[in-house]
Amino acid sequence: MRQSAEHTNPLTEFHLFDSAYLRIAYGRLFQSKYWVTVQKRFGLSNREIQVGILMVKGLENEGIADSLRIGEGTVRTHIKAIKLKLAVSTRVQAVVKLILATGILTEDIN
Repeated sequence: MRQSAEHTNPLTEFHLFDSAYLRIAYGRLFQSKYWVTVQKRFGLSNREIQVGILMVKGLENEGIADSLRIGEGTVRTHIKAIKLKLAVSTRVQAVVKLILATGILTEDIN
């Protein structure tokens, strides 16, 4: 049975919930041109950007350490510096702020 217009969820019509949009945005998220802007905006080092990208990809500290061939303690130090520079208190807040700072979600993908 079809829903009437008054019962449709407006959020499902918003482009961020479109799986095609999300696939394209996710693909663009890891292009370096977006991260140069983030790096300059927040004063992140090259290594902090590398750690930030891996955080956005969903890696835990151990995975980041393995990928970058550094110790987990060093990863924790970089994450602490990232959170300080982004003025956030949690890892999730840092990831969200990094993603938003790239501008990917507000960019026209057509």
